Amino acid sequence: MKLKLVLLSLVLPLFIISCSDDDNNVSPNSSNYYPMKSNNYWVYDYYSYDMQNNIQNDTYKKDSVVVAQQQNYMGKDAYLLNEFSDGVMANGTYFSYADKKLYAESKFILPSSDAGLMLPLDKITNEWAILADFDAASWNILTHQFANETIEFPGLPVAPTFSANYNVTGAKGTDVQMQIGGKTVNAKEIIVKHTVAGSLKILILSAPINFTITEKYYFVENIGLVKMVSESQTVSITIPTMGTQSIEVPGYEKTLVRYKIN
Repeated sequence: MKLKLVLLSLVLPLFIISCSDDDNNVSPNSSNYYPMKSNNYWVYDYYSYDMQNNIQNDTYKKDSVVVAQQQNYMGKDAYLLNEFSDGVMANGTYFSYADKKLYAESKFILPSSDAGLMLPLDKITNEWAILADFDAASWNILTHQFANETIEFPGLPVAPTFSANYNVTGAKGTDVQMQIGGKTVNAKEIIVKHTVAGSLKILILSAPINFTITEKYYFVENIGLVKMVSESQTVSITIPTMGTQSIEVPGYEKTLVRYKIN
């Protein structure tokens, strides 16, 4: 799923231009999984998955993130991150900061508009959220309750109302070895789950709606975010007398190809 988690897309290290092998020689710091400093950048190869989780080659994009200036934002000294797609600043800007944990704006972590979920995400207040906590087994990222929100839903004669609890949680996964720039690195896996539990109501009919979208982030010490993955899935909703309605949520992968850390 293309979460911004795109979560998501993602929030920390991303990239923009090519760099030489010398750019990647970074003197190590102590447990620094998010080296934010002005002019740092990360460059990723991005692909969407089809519904069988195969890469769709025609969806290829070169995504990048560049760290801009540090400034006070929502009460914190945070760094502005500029996101680019194929060299064009198409993905917008987000703020992030680190204080033992990695914090990001909640709007950055929410599903992107092209994820196909049709959730009324504009109702969620933007605030600081913990994207990664490397000292905890699990943590809460954000919680929101939708109450009788009108949404657009294809295939239905009338726009339904949506009520649900929406929870985003994080958990530490398993360390994974990866190849980045010809080097073997040890990546920390962070698992982010978006869980929706509620109901969809159309006229006098009501149907339960329950699903979870999972994203996996991989961080490497003194480099940053090196990979993001989310598998495709189909969300099915069965409405009495109307049958089963399905929403296809395509997955994606985003892999670091070069970076520069100052």
